[in-house]
Amino acid sequence: MKLFYRVRPGEYRSCMEQIRDKFTMHEEIDEASTILMLEDESQIEKVIGTFDPNSDEMAHVRVILIDDSLREFFDSVLGVPYLVKQSRRMDY
Repeated sequence: MKLFYRVRPGEYRSCMEQIRDKFTMHEEIDEASTILMLEDESQIEKVIGTFDPNSDEMAHVRVILIDDSLREFFDSVLGVPYLVKQSRRMDY
C-alpha cells in the first residue's frame, strides 16, 4: 500500500522524527528529501518526505507499507492521505 500525504511545513520535521523514532528507522537526508528505512522491510518498505522551503508550499510524504495495519499510525501522525494506492500481490 502506498500512502501520499501533504504536511504543513512547520509540522514536517517533527512528523518525520516521530515516525523515525517509533520504528527506530535509519534516516538519510539529501537536499530537499528525507528517506526513512528499516533493515527489515517486512512492515514498512520506505518513508520518503520532500520539502524545499524555497519552492514548496506543503511538504509531501510518501509511505510504502507492507503491513497495511500500520496505516492508522501514519494517518494519526500525518493526517488523511490525499491518495492511496493498493499494491497488487502475486501469490504463487
